[in-house]
Amino acid sequence: AKGERIKKFFKGDAHIVTGPRAALSDTAIPRFNLLDIKKYVSMAVQFSRGCPNQCEFCDIWTQSGIVPRLKSVERLLAELQAIHDTGYRGSVFVVDDNFIGNRGVVKRELLPTLSKWQQEHRYPFSFYTEATVLMADDDELLHKMRDAGFTMVFCGIETPNEASLLEVGKRINTNKDSTVDGLLARVRRIQAAGMEVSSGFIIGFDNDPQNIDDMMIDFIQRSNIPMAMLGLLTALPETKLYERLEREGRLKTASVGNNTHAFDLNFATKMPEEQVLVKYSRILNTIYDPSMKNYFDRVDRMMDATHWLEVVNRDVQSGEVKAFLKSFKAIVPTRYGWNYLKFLATRLVKNYRTFPEAVAYGVKGHHLARITRSAVQTHKVVSYLDQQLASLKTYVDGLLESSHARVQAVQGGYNARVQGMQASYQRGVQNAQDSFALHKVNLKKAYAQKQAALRGARRQLRKLNDESRQHVMDRYQKFVEDVQRLYQPLDSMRVA
Repeated sequence: AKGERIKKFFKGDAHIVTGPRAALSDTAIPRFNLLDIKKYVSMAVQFSRGCPNQCEFCDIWTQSGIVPRLKSVERLLAELQAIHDTGYRGSVFVVDDNFIGNRGVVKRELLPTLSKWQQEHRYPFSFYTEATVLMADDDELLHKMRDAGFTMVFCGIETPNEASLLEVGKRINTNKDSTVDGLLARVRRIQAAGMEVSSGFIIGFDNDPQNIDDMMIDFIQRSNIPMAMLGLLTALPETKLYERLEREGRLKTASVGNNTHAFDLNFATKMPEEQVLVKYSRILNTIYDPSMKNYFDRVDRMMDATHWLEVVNRDVQSGEVKAFLKSFKAIVPTRYGWNYLKFLATRLVKNYRTFPEAVAYGVKGHHLARITRSAVQTHKVVSYLDQQLASLKTYVDGLLESSHARVQAVQGGYNARVQGMQASYQRGVQNAQDSFALHKVNLKKAYAQKQAALRGARRQLRKLNDESRQHVMDRYQKFVEDVQRLYQPLDSMRVA
């Protein structure tokens, strides 16, 4: 049954393989030696797949299972050695669905061995991964991860609103006293252990309160999470959320697969959709404000809290020097260039060894600023197109209705003449003439409005950068087609 649903979703373009899930150790060691290492800023390995948590909106556990499947420690080290042999030095993403899905094996076997390997190779890599905030409750785990060279972990915090967490089965993020205080305490414990916390946040839950935007902004700023990946809730196929919304008749479209920096909702939200989008835009525009002050403040406080580089000490790479020079050229001329320079100066004064990482965070911030502005501007243009189309439709519908009334008036005058009612006939003719004259005027206005709307749409496009313009081009083409289709009934009435 599941195979048939998958085939239906992909319109038959899918080959279904059945049987038990594959063992990770059966996969081949990637041919890292075939890569042009200079073109990569991060590499990737995987130790486990699957997650024991069963969040309603997540498809990881439905696709990969709730019992994590593991590689052997020796196999993971072989992959790391293969990366090391290429000459690559830098960050490595451990792309596990939940790194602590099998906490016992990670603590007893993986981390001690990985720490020893790192020491023997002079810490060539810094690791980052994904895990739940439950890791903050295990001091031994935190210290072993730090000793092994982990410097960042992505945690799915989702929302500071407890009712929304309970709604989607994320009870592990709640706290009997105060969910907000409990989450903040956990984030700070991870940071105090020497690891940055990045996180995913979601808006659009059924239980989101009216002040969810204020709650999100306050939490993100207080938690000192630099990279807060904010997204709209999306219903993915093969999730409990998708099944529930389908039962409730609230699904609208298939998910586009991107829920961050995108203004697309594929289901009917309990809160009016326009309100959700306004709040979403406000949060983005605040945590990544045009001056990026809030972002650099969060990074600075996070670097203080994590005591950067006390464990992982490495030489500055030549690529980092180039990145620093390029960052000057790209970032300094922007609206947030001054705050970037102040941030770099602050890090130099506080701890000069953190300067390379400060530059890296500047580059990341530059990227986040660009995609935020792009997403917000694109949404504004799409909203403008929708408003213009709705306005034109209202005017055209009114014009068609008045045209119908004019035809009725002419027909009435003709009927009166046939019946010998001269006075009534004259009135009918006069009314028809007046109506016809007004119709000509309104028709000219309608086409003037059409041209104004098309010109306005083109002006909106010209305001966008190339990347944003590319994102909205399909929607613009559809707008033009919808306008042409809307005016088709008027074309036959048009009088030169």
